[in-house]
Amino acid sequence: MKVKKLLIGRDLKAGEFEFELKGTEDNVHQVKKNAVNGDVIFDTIEYTKVGTYHYMITEKDTKLQGVIYDKKVIKVTVTVTDNSSRILETKGRYDQDVKAFENSYTLPATPPKKGLPKTGTAVHYLAIFMDMILLVGAVYFIKKKISLEVEA
Repeated sequence: MKVKKLLIGRDLKAGEFEFELKGTEDNVHQVKKNAVNGDVIFDTIEYTKVGTYHYMITEKDTKLQGVIYDKKVIKVTVTVTDNSSRILETKGRYDQDVKAFENSYTLPATPPKKGLPKTGTAVHYLAIFMDMILLVGAVYFIKKKISLEVEA
């Protein structure tokens, strides 16, 4: 089984998106990543009995910044038959014509900042230092004034 990954707004990188293949009857579960060309190819599934098997392919939201993820579910039905030579044959059918997941990317308005910004710490210490100088100066002048009054 194979699906396609499309990304609108920037170039697609290999391995940046993940897809799950889940089976309803036999619980086959595979997780695959996209190739640089957008192909997502799941491993071949071996069948041991005749029947109809249903699968769902979904994209995992890996929380990439600026990416809006496609929420669609692509359903695949595989029919296994026994030919006249007693060999099992498979025929896969997608329930929709669309076999691609299409995401869009928008550049963030402001680039993300690393760490927290330092806000006002230098100004805060400067204000305390200036207040201390004023206080020391005021005490000095008051003492000088008192000592001048005592001498007079």
